[in-house]
Amino acid sequence: WDCDVIDMKMISDEVAQLLTTRFNQLPLLLIQTVKIVSCFGSQVDESMLGLLNLGEDVLHMAINEGLMEKAGPIYQFTHDLIQQTIYYLIPLENRKILHKSIGRSLLQSGYTGPAVHVLAVDQINISCEGAALSSEERSSFAKINVTAAK
Repeated sequence: WDCDVIDMKMISDEVAQLLTTRFNQLPLLLIQTVKIVSCFGSQVDESMLGLLNLGEDVLHMAINEGLMEKAGPIYQFTHDLIQQTIYYLIPLENRKILHKSIGRSLLQSGYTGPAVHVLAVDQINISCEGAALSSEERSSFAKINVTAAK
């Protein structure tokens, strides 16, 4: 047995539980916003969040609460455990819906930059993992992937 690893896992679980309790006491708009941001991973460029119409004032609330920090144009979670805990607070089916919604919103934003397109496709692909797709959706997502690959 590796006692150090076991001790770290127990500490991580306790920290996650404490974070979850504290997180659920935050304002609903802040909770919803950081859940969306958590779908991007540990960090995201503010321009992407702007395309989703996520208010800067709410992001600053996340900074004031110690959940996130900003370095230049990048918003990032203050710790990977915070991002992971917030992400896994979203039920699996809701995560898939949220990823799909983020991807579609980015594609429909009117911004045609390759970074946006690739990020949108990544979000849609995450939503499709293990999902039963109609032939129409499968065809649509395949075309989107081909465009992003170019």
